[in-house]
Amino acid sequence: MLHKGFMLDEIEDIPRAISELTRRIDEYFVEFARVFEARRVRRVFLVGCGSSFNSAYIASYGFDRRLFEVYSETSSSFALYTDGLSSTDCVIGFSRSGETSETVWALEKAKSRGCVTVAFTNNLDSSMARIADVAIPVYAGEEKSVVMTKTFVNLSLSGLYMGARISRREQLIDEFKNLDKIASSILEESRNLEDRSTSMLLGESSVYCIGEGVCYGSARESAIKLIETSRILASYFHAMEFRHGPISIADEKPIITIALKDSSWKYIEKLIADIGSVASKLILVTNSDEYCMEHTIAYKVYSDKPAELLAALAVIPIQRIAYRVALSRGLDPDRPKYLSRYIKLT
Repeated sequence: MLHKGFMLDEIEDIPRAISELTRRIDEYFVEFARVFEARRVRRVFLVGCGSSFNSAYIASYGFDRRLFEVYSETSSSFALYTDGLSSTDCVIGFSRSGETSETVWALEKAKSRGCVTVAFTNNLDSSMARIADVAIPVYAGEEKSVVMTKTFVNLSLSGLYMGARISRREQLIDEFKNLDKIASSILEESRNLEDRSTSMLLGESSVYCIGEGVCYGSARESAIKLIETSRILASYFHAMEFRHGPISIADEKPIITIALKDSSWKYIEKLIADIGSVASKLILVTNSDEYCMEHTIAYKVYSDKPAELLAALAVIPIQRIAYRVALSRGLDPDRPKYLSRYIKLT
């Protein structure tokens, strides 16, 4: 029987959190659209730190890039280096606590340059919410673990939704229905396979996590979860870059691949076959039915929804694996060494 901790409870709460988000997120769209349209926004910067940056990266795929120039940056990079801002720019900060110093600095800088500022957060009583022109709650509910799980998912989906709405991507908006049910099916798949995955990773000191397009955000987040909880050194790469160096030791290290069908699929499909021919250990999270290779554990995402909407959900199996490996190593996944709920710098 699994040790019950905050992290596991919060992973199991993801379907409820998604349901609450999709039921209520429209309450804030009118205000979001008002400031966007009043300023004739043309450039959008999505910023965050750690898991919140990975949410920002995934959320950037909600915007129609034919209508807006869209950039995702770490909050520190934006705060320290980005110049040439104007009143037709919008800077959107992502943070569970709303207090992360670098993201607060990014919004303060944007505000001082006359930009539209927006905060996606799980805490409306926060510095970011007070700074922003519009503060949008992500309805994840309380998250007691230091490690982000359900808030990562809801930050990603809330940003995606607002980007799709402001871009009038009606087909993508319609696809937000029933995401909670897909999350439930992914959780069930995870429970069935995680014993094998835990055994595969338990003795490892390092792994690769790869994904392309929006799934690169999934790969980054998967790596962070393994680093934080299990003290596994996880490196993340754009999948199409994997042949350019890292594949040379693919026969030595486990590889976690997030592969959801999108415009890159014919290339990713070939890459997976190439990796499968040399990798000794492969964990695959995919909505394709085509993979039953030796040495591969395949987590099936039972949905043909757009990859943008599934990318955050595809991290759920890795969240559970990271939790299980941490416990097996005698680590506390709720309170990883040297980490705090948010970083406060002076």
